[in-house]
Amino acid sequence: MAQTSLLLPLVLCCIIMPAFVAASQSDEKKPPVWPFGFSIAASFPPPYHPCPSGSIHEHDTWLYYNWTIRAQRLDHTAGHHECVKHYNTSEPCTLINRGHDMWVIIPNKRICCRDMRLGMVKPTWLEKFHFVENQDMCGYPTAHWKKPEFGGMWYAEYWQTTTPDRSPLRWSPGDRKDQWIFDPSTYRIEEQDASLFSLPDYCTYECPPFH
Repeated sequence: MAQTSLLLPLVLCCIIMPAFVAASQSDEKKPPVWPFGFSIAASFPPPYHPCPSGSIHEHDTWLYYNWTIRAQRLDHTAGHHECVKHYNTSEPCTLINRGHDMWVIIPNKRICCRDMRLGMVKPTWLEKFHFVENQDMCGYPTAHWKKPEFGGMWYAEYWQTTTPDRSPLRWSPGDRKDQWIFDPSTYRIEEQDASLFSLPDYCTYECPPFH
């Protein structure tokens, strides 16, 4: 009887542990879900380059995300290609998504206006992505997901670290020409202050011609 009582925990362990490991592995392959609030720095390396030519810590953009109030903010440094290409300025520019609108702010020129009707991404925006593999990227262990676009002509791709905080690391909306590289060392999961998404008092509803 004593031998039976000793064997029972071992048998249960042999049954439960593989099931637990399998469940954990299955969870790791589920599409990522963003937290309701976080901030992280990012950079935009040249097309087809998986990592910045220098350090991943050399970034030119900050992302602030607050799903609770449905707001998102991007701060681009001076000379950023998005400010130059879309708003014809080499000054720093900020993009704020609030509700269903996106606003552009160029503080040094006192310009603030509603650029277009465009909301923010949901925390579950990756729900249709499929797990590909685990791999090392930019010095971090990551998991890789992708989703076919335009009938499979190319794939949108997303990587995040497999560290406990599951930081975003790379995002490419298609064919890897346009991509974001996030800096996991700057990733902070916390509620973002609502004041970050406030608009200055000189905002106007219509934008001036930028080109």
